[in-house]
Amino acid sequence: MFFGVLNFIVYLLGFIYGLFFLFCAFVGFVFPHIPSNYTYAIAFLIPGVTLVIPTNLLTRNKSKLKLLKIIKIVIIATCLDSFLIISSKISDASQLVENCTGREICPGRVEALETLVKYYETLEGINLSGANLQGVNLSNAWFNDKYGTPADFSDADLRGSNLSNANLQEAYFHDSNLSNANLSDAFISSANLSNANLSNANFTNTYLRYADLANANLSGANLYNAKLAHIENLTPSQIKSACNWEKAIYFDGYDEDDQQILRIKQLKVDKNSDPEKPVDCSRWQQQSKHWLKKLLDFSR
Repeated sequence: MFFGVLNFIVYLLGFIYGLFFLFCAFVGFVFPHIPSNYTYAIAFLIPGVTLVIPTNLLTRNKSKLKLLKIIKIVIIATCLDSFLIISSKISDASQLVENCTGREICPGRVEALETLVKYYETLEGINLSGANLQGVNLSNAWFNDKYGTPADFSDADLRGSNLSNANLQEAYFHDSNLSNANLSDAFISSANLSNANLSNANFTNTYLRYADLANANLSGANLYNAKLAHIENLTPSQIKSACNWEKAIYFDGYDEDDQQILRIKQLKVDKNSDPEKPVDCSRWQQQSKHWLKKLLDFSR
């Protein structure tokens, strides 16, 4: 009786874990950027199939059945152990980030933030004002949901950071240093970027609608395909201090193409807003050529 119940529990746990692994594998194949590549998907697929299929369908040999059951138990135990380890890492990282405030020297804060992002934890409402986050990799981070509290990066040092694909809606970047940061494909709608240093930052495909860019330094920033409709406090001088400003999107909705052409013409005609010295955009031109080459190779 006892072994019968134990067998049932092992099978049930195996089946549940198997379904979970198959789901993760599906997500990995359909959305390869969520687990970062297909390797994770394959890693989930193999144990998933192993756990879901009942052992008696795989073989009738008693010795092999016992071996398969042992394998299932090992997989389940490993999964439980991994789950506990990951939960512990997330808990420790969350506690460290919460205990670190402002400019306080806080060893491990950058690593803790990257750990939370790695395991897809939402960082909404996080206060990182004044923090030194140079070189932090927060790609794909989620800092705000529809009703969440915006993240605070005011006066933070984010030089060279990676915030690509991050959700930073309504975030505060007042007085922050984002020079050389990667903000490509990020969602920064309604964010406060006033007085921020955005020099040489990458805004390729970045969604910046309704953001406040008062006195922001855009010198050498890449505005290729950046969505700049309804931007607040953005002057022609700021725009023309950036690179690829002619390829940014300034309007959306009705008559957007005509309005877009007119806006670019107005900027080109306005010589008073031209920078005193030519802006060095060589780094972005090389990048554009690289992506164009990749696109042409793919089309062949």
